[in-house]
Amino acid sequence: MRREGLLPARVGAVGARHGSPVGGAGGLGILLLEVPTAIAIVSFFWKDRRGFSLARVIIAPAISAVGLAVPIALAMSQMDLPTAAPGPVNAALLLPILIALVHGLLVALRLRRRLIGVST
Repeated sequence: MRREGLLPARVGAVGARHGSPVGGAGGLGILLLEVPTAIAIVSFFWKDRRGFSLARVIIAPAISAVGLAVPIALAMSQMDLPTAAPGPVNAALLLPILIALVHGLLVALRLRRRLIGVST
């Protein structure tokens, strides 16, 4: 999203050595993106599997979404273990993820409105 100019450059900062996201919430943020991706796969193939098996395009992505959501919920509820910080500090650490989620939804809606009527 940073490359598309939808987010400031500093948001897309990556480490020089491995190219991974900078910041403790990066891994959790990536996992949070994988859940709606799995749900989107199920949604896309729900009415027309396009020749793929039910297990491949409905069952496996649905299990993946649940399988990813559970550890995410556990990680978010147990933030005090790795940080050794009180609740308000951990809430402040998770707040950027929530802000990014809301921002992403708003950007998606804006892009969708812009692309309505554009053939692919």
